[in-house]
Amino acid sequence: MNDPRPIVLIVDDEPLNIQVLMSLLKLDYRLCAARSGEQALIRAHVEPIPDLILLDVMMPGMDGHEVCRRLKQHPATEAIPVIFISAMGDAHDESGGLGLGAVDYITKPISPSIVKARVRNHLTLHQARNLLVKKFKNVELELRKFLQAVEQSPASVMISDTTGSLVYVNKKFCEVTGYHQQEVIGKNPRFMRSAHTPGDLYQELWESITSGKEWRGEIQNHKKNGELFWEYASFSPLKEDDGTITHFMALV
Repeated sequence: MNDPRPIVLIVDDEPLNIQVLMSLLKLDYRLCAARSGEQALIRAHVEPIPDLILLDVMMPGMDGHEVCRRLKQHPATEAIPVIFISAMGDAHDESGGLGLGAVDYITKPISPSIVKARVRNHLTLHQARNLLVKKFKNVELELRKFLQAVEQSPASVMISDTTGSLVYVNKKFCEVTGYHQQEVIGKNPRFMRSAHTPGDLYQELWESITSGKEWRGEIQNHKKNGELFWEYASFSPLKEDDGTITHFMALV
């Protein structure tokens, strides 16, 4: 059975310090240890990757600052929260460690309650961040699928802001009208209307969609080359959850 507890990597060149921290955290977390900076970097890249690292600053060879710097430079480990543990306690040392990307700084001799609280708090923040990143990636994937569907739609699609200025047209629109995207973005679609389309029709359209309703009907427009054409269009408002209109979309 898989152990769901977060993994904490303890890095210290003194076995006694590792033992103290392990005895303090062993009930709540899965623990692993490294006695040098070099060992820490190796362990940090081995699956399962640690969820948090408790890192001693003063170690022979590669010190904690260099370990942290290298962790933050690698995509696989840059997001792991690092808490420095050190006998050095002045403001300069602390700011230097935080400047390297560490999330916290605990001074020796350690307070058991402080260590427990900070480990717990930073793991909670780390898990919340991971959840947000996962949700964002899912939303990004769905958005990419939607945009791909719109871009490849067999119907012309126009999206405008609440003033009526175009912010997007798809490929089909460009194929039908002969205009390039950069030629129409920022313009009101009425620039394409023919003299045979009555002005009150556009007034009716605008009043419908600004009041939150859909409008459907036939409109005669002209292409870039001046050719006139009729199209049956559906205009509708795009709304936030609270009903606020943010854009208008037309399918033709």
